[in-house]
Amino acid sequence: MGQAIWSPTKCAVHHHKFVGGSTELPCLYSRRKQSQSVSQAKLPLQKVTPEGVIFVTKWALLAVVAYMIISFILRLVVGAVRQALWLLKVIFAIGMFGLILSDTGASAETTAMRLAGLACVCVLLGIGATSAKPDTHLENKIKMLERRLREMEKSKME
Repeated sequence: MGQAIWSPTKCAVHHHKFVGGSTELPCLYSRRKQSQSVSQAKLPLQKVTPEGVIFVTKWALLAVVAYMIISFILRLVVGAVRQALWLLKVIFAIGMFGLILSDTGASAETTAMRLAGLACVCVLLGIGATSAKPDTHLENKIKMLERRLREMEKSKME
């Protein structure tokens, strides 16, 4: 049969066999002592002082202001890149239009096909498209005018 080995830091049973209730109390006692020694340890926590609160507040405000500045700069950069890419697309379309029209050796059908192809490329690139945000105010006015027109047509029919 295995023998229980008991020490204040270790609760184990020799040969991995449980002996019985005789080892349970010393194990519980050693665990209790270990938990007390951990709770009595001096942790590197300082008391909360007004200077500490001010220090943390300053760093938090600095982080918020830095976040706002970085997000503003990032929005400016993204807007500038978007405008530059749009300008690049327009310059490409105008250049291709000029190149197509300057080809004097091409027949009218060939020029028409090239211009149709350029129009398709412009649609795919989004050149000349309306803004991504439709003007809801104008849409509402159009719907109101269409409704009035229908009402006037109904009143004429009666």
